[in-house]
Amino acid sequence: MVFATAVPARVPAASQPEVSPVILVQPVSQSATVGANAVFCAGVSGSEPLAYRWTKDGAPIASCTGPVLVASGVSTVNAGSYVVTVSNATGSARSQPAVLTVISAGQATPPVVGQGPFSQTIEDGATAVLSVDAEGDSARSGTGAAGSPGGADVTYQWLRDGVPVVGETEAVLVLRGASRSPAGAYRCILANSAGSVITEEAVVRVVDDPCPGHLTMMSCRTYSGTNEKRLFAGFVVGQPAMRGFLPVALRASGPSLGAKGAERALRDPVLVLKDSAGFVAANRGWAGDKPVALAAAAMGADAWDDDQSRDSALLRTLPCGAYTAEIYGDSGDTGFAVADVLDARPLSQYTRDSARLVNLSVRSAVGLGPNVPVMRFTIGGSTSVTLMIRGMGPALAALGITEVLPTPSLLLYRMNANGSQTWLQSNTRWGGKRYISEIAGKVGAFPWKSGLAADSAILLTLPPAQYLLILSGANGETGVAIMEIYEVA
Repeated sequence: MVFATAVPARVPAASQPEVSPVILVQPVSQSATVGANAVFCAGVSGSEPLAYRWTKDGAPIASCTGPVLVASGVSTVNAGSYVVTVSNATGSARSQPAVLTVISAGQATPPVVGQGPFSQTIEDGATAVLSVDAEGDSARSGTGAAGSPGGADVTYQWLRDGVPVVGETEAVLVLRGASRSPAGAYRCILANSAGSVITEEAVVRVVDDPCPGHLTMMSCRTYSGTNEKRLFAGFVVGQPAMRGFLPVALRASGPSLGAKGAERALRDPVLVLKDSAGFVAANRGWAGDKPVALAAAAMGADAWDDDQSRDSALLRTLPCGAYTAEIYGDSGDTGFAVADVLDARPLSQYTRDSARLVNLSVRSAVGLGPNVPVMRFTIGGSTSVTLMIRGMGPALAALGITEVLPTPSLLLYRMNANGSQTWLQSNTRWGGKRYISEIAGKVGAFPWKSGLAADSAILLTLPPAQYLLILSGANGETGVAIMEIYEVA
């Protein structure tokens, strides 16, 4: 059976000159196993309306009148040469032939969509990311193997409103600075040597919202050691004009963990806040600070029951800039602690021009099993936010760190209302992805010079919710690493 998706005709504006069709994305030859699907598509520029005429071995396929042709449940009768001719009032263009080869079942496995892409509602002018995971795709998860369903030989072609998007042939589609124009319905064609598959539709909606999505808190349980293995929590307060202020609550939990049964908790954490100029503030023992307690409760952070505990906290209204909170044992001791960075401003007071948390990070020692850093972070507001998340180990060597984590691996989950967790994405070895390098430069992240480095990175758009991020050694290694989150505007 053969059919195609059609695109409604659109009439060009009278002021625009008529332009003949030009085929920018050619249909691609491919193989498909018996019973699988094959998908051909053509990306065309030219004045609309455009008419599409598909042929197989020179014979017209009457049911196909759009830029995408799908041969579903193929058999040997579908094998042949496919061509599309596109025409408008001023001319026509004929594609290169694309040959479909039909092979016996069992010789190979067509792609299987693991998950994605997902619909998103984003703020006008924000960046949006759509991604698709092919099961076993080692390029995306860093864990798949070539030869598994939808493995490393998968190719991608994104469609917007049924039309191929020129040049978008990776598993990740980045819509930078989205205005109203990128709004639409997106799908992705996945193909390998055994066949093709088209994802479900993901709709991108662009809105003008008074309370757009933004990072509101981070809470990370990890180990605080000595020297290179001290615990550092970093954050950046940002705002479009970099002139705003943000009330920020910082907490260093140690004794409160021990009171709840945690082993090897840091007995006497000291919290020292610094900015680019140096020392800002410090605390040893929070003494039941009520504003800190209220801010923690508002953000859903774990409550401290003992006003006289040696846990430490600070609440400061800070100008835009980069900050580091250092946490260590006052008596030189080591142990597990929780570092909290909380936006202490009521959500009702937030506007799109407000100062906000645009970067969150933790540097610490990474151990084995339960001794790995676990970060909880929250997105508040009404719209989705695009984040670049990185796990940095080998790249730290350039900063003089000697005991780096050789192969950091990231795992990202969404925390559900019923207490369960939903896996979203993972990565080991970022592979020098072009879009990661470009985004890193845009947000001011520390550059990774080697595309062969074993550091890890994830780029995705997330709706308001609470999330869980875990950093570990991919091969059971230990060492010092950073996990960091950047808002991508």
